[in-house]
Amino acid sequence: MKIYTKTGDLGQTSLIYGGRFAKSEDIFEVLGTLDELNALLGLMPSNQIATIQSCLFELGALLANQMAKSADFAIFGDYTSQLEDTIDDLEEKLPTLRNFILPGGSSKAAYFHLARAVCRRLERALVRLYKKRTIGRKYTFMYINRLSYLLFVLARTTNHKLRKKDIIWRK
Repeated sequence: MKIYTKTGDLGQTSLIYGGRFAKSEDIFEVLGTLDELNALLGLMPSNQIATIQSCLFELGALLANQMAKSADFAIFGDYTSQLEDTIDDLEEKLPTLRNFILPGGSSKAAYFHLARAVCRRLERALVRLYKKRTIGRKYTFMYINRLSYLLFVLARTTNHKLRKKDIIWRK
């Protein structure tokens, strides 16, 4: 079986459970940015990151499923709580942040900062998508918002473990 189907050659594609849509629809911006974020996270492998990648894949599947119900997204409330617990645990071990910092320090930290920026772009794409639909909005926004914070804290944690200082922004 070939991986290509040729069904998208004219700028349209399908979602789970039917329908043909232009690839320029907001949902595909969201799904593409989810994919980009997931691929970027693959540069920083760990069990924790693999769990996040699975959650992002699950979120994409729900968003692409036109039959999904709000209740299907409720698990992301639990996933959000897990992110919050991780953020709290990691922040306890970091020096208090009193300034804005620039992305960088170490290469791995820079990747986390880049993932955070892509995550924030995903959040903006979701805002556009959710102007037209409401299914799962609350849980989706909470999860993606917390994920961006976690990625920021992981960047700082990475630098801290590598004994690299965060780069303080100076005017």
